[in-house]
Amino acid sequence: MNEIKITFVGDSGTGKTSILRALDGYKFDEKCELKKCDTFSKENLYKDTDIFFICFAEDNPISFRNVLVKWYSEIKKVKPKTPVFLICTKYDIKTKQILPQEVLEVKKKIKAVQVICCSAKTGANIKEMCELAIINIFECNSPKSPKSTTLLPKVFFRSNSTI
Repeated sequence: MNEIKITFVGDSGTGKTSILRALDGYKFDEKCELKKCDTFSKENLYKDTDIFFICFAEDNPISFRNVLVKWYSEIKKVKPKTPVFLICTKYDIKTKQILPQEVLEVKKKIKAVQVICCSAKTGANIKEMCELAIINIFECNSPKSPKSTTLLPKVFFRSNSTI
């Protein structure tokens, strides 16, 4: 059985633990076990990570700023070649404080594979974000496939736009 370790990083209060609770019991398939790790600034836990989910909360601009200022720079020191997904949490909150253009700029700067918006409260895109990460790992590790994520679908950022 393949084990894939996804490490969630981001400021306290961004919803990382709630996402992990929503994923309790989730299985991609019988051949793949998902190992999830919620951590904040514990570099020794990063060493076996296959994918990083850098989380920021839709209603917290400081957590968004820290994607670049803190989290991306920290994980790249330890695991520079590990794929990164940018995760916008609390997608169910009606008051949006971060513009889609800002998210696209950060996605480009950190070379994120994908931006995924989710809500642990409603369950929106929770399982899909793990499936996209797993697909990315298998795609990038396949000798027959170029290291590309062109097969990954767009994930809705807001009701009228996609990232």
